[in-house]
Amino acid sequence: MLALSYSTDGRTLYALTGDGALFAYVADGPRAAVLLCSRVGGPPSRADWSRCIPDAPYRELC
Repeated sequence: MLALSYSTDGRTLYALTGDGALFAYVADGPRAAVLLCSRVGGPPSRADWSRCIPDAPYRELC
């Protein structure tokens, strides 16, 4: 990474790579949950949750 910066509202993290590529990452939980649910078509299964987020208890996101 060449540079990191948050948006003025703190909800997005921007990362600039050495080759000039700019990436934007969702940095707030509620917005990330909406994005996840829309991309995968619903809430993650309990098995997926356990595999990807093992340290957090399962909860409904969508």
